[in-house]
Amino acid sequence: MNGQTLQLFFSIALLAFLAIVGCAVPDLGDSETLEEAIRKAIPIDSLDRKLMHELIVLYVDQEEEPYTGWVREDHPNKTLKTLGFLKKGQKFGLWLHWHENQTMRLASEWHQDRLQGSYKEWYDNNRAKVVGQTFDGEVNGEWKGYYRNGSINSHSHTQMGKLEWMKVWTPDGSPCPLSKVENGNGAYWEYDEDGSRILRRVFSQGVERKAQAQSGK
Repeated sequence: MNGQTLQLFFSIALLAFLAIVGCAVPDLGDSETLEEAIRKAIPIDSLDRKLMHELIVLYVDQEEEPYTGWVREDHPNKTLKTLGFLKKGQKFGLWLHWHENQTMRLASEWHQDRLQGSYKEWYDNNRAKVVGQTFDGEVNGEWKGYYRNGSINSHSHTQMGKLEWMKVWTPDGSPCPLSKVENGNGAYWEYDEDGSRILRRVFSQGVERKAQAQSGK
C-alpha cells in the first residue's frame, strides 16, 4: 500500500468514525450529560405526535420536522418528572422518570421509539419495584418484582412478551401455593402489601387469557 493509498484509507476510516460518533445517542447515565440535558431540554408537550409518510408516528416541531434533542416533562409542582432524548422524532437511549419527591421512579432504555434494554422501577422510598429486560418493545428475559418493604414478590421469565414461567411470594416472604405457571400455562396471584389477594391472572401458551380481581386474604 503506497503513501497516497494509505492516506486515503485513513481519511475514509476517520469519516466513518465521525459518522458513527455523530449518530451516537447521549448517555443520561453520565452525570455531566444529565446536567446538560436538564438545562437544554424543551417541554415534550411543545411537540406534536404526527403520522409521517403514512408509516410512523414521530415527535415533530412547529415546522412539522422530526425533532432531535432533549425533552422533559414536569410534575404540577414544577419538579422534574421525565427526561429523555429524541432522535429524528423517536425515543432513543436512556429515559429517566422521577417521583414528585424527586426520587427515581423509572429508568428504561429505548431504540426507535420502542423499549429495548434494561428496565427498572423504584418506589418513592428508593427501593426497587421491578427489574427486567425488554427487546423490540416486548418484555423479554428474566424479571423480578418487589414489595415496598424490599422483599421479593415475583420472579419470572418471558420470551418476547410471552410468559414462560412465574413464581410468586406473599408479603410475609412465603411462596404462594396458589400461583404456578410453567411452560406458559397456569395462573398466579398478585398481592397487596397487607397480604390481600387482589388479582388472579390466567395464562395459556404464554398469553394472558383472563384477569379476575378479588379482595381478601
